[in-house]
Amino acid sequence: MSKFYMPNGREVWLQRFAMANTYAGLMEGTAETASPYILESIDRTAADMLPPATPLFVVRPGKMPLLPLTCVAKFVSPQGVHETDPDYDSQLYICWFTSYESTARSIDSMINEVLPFVDWEGFAEDFDICF
Repeated sequence: MSKFYMPNGREVWLQRFAMANTYAGLMEGTAETASPYILESIDRTAADMLPPATPLFVVRPGKMPLLPLTCVAKFVSPQGVHETDPDYDSQLYICWFTSYESTARSIDSMINEVLPFVDWEGFAEDFDICF
């Protein structure tokens, strides 16, 4: 597990990471025409990559078509979002799209690039570490 920091200083730990071809299984059409449909079903796609991919935050791209690789990672923070009890941590699955060129860099580098766009406090869920 690797440790990262959110822009607000929150410590998060990478627990799982998966990468898949964004357009895998595309039978017809182009990346431009398929991208909106891929975004509509991204919850299901992320769950197939790293079950159970909830809660899920999708880093929405600024433009279309989507980049060719879909990344999904599970992160856990040793602090709750809503709970202050030390027995509570928080977790969040994060999904983003990246290029083939980015795979030449480390996973840590890719994650550090995407974390500033993640709303941890708005999407992460608390869980009791004792259960």
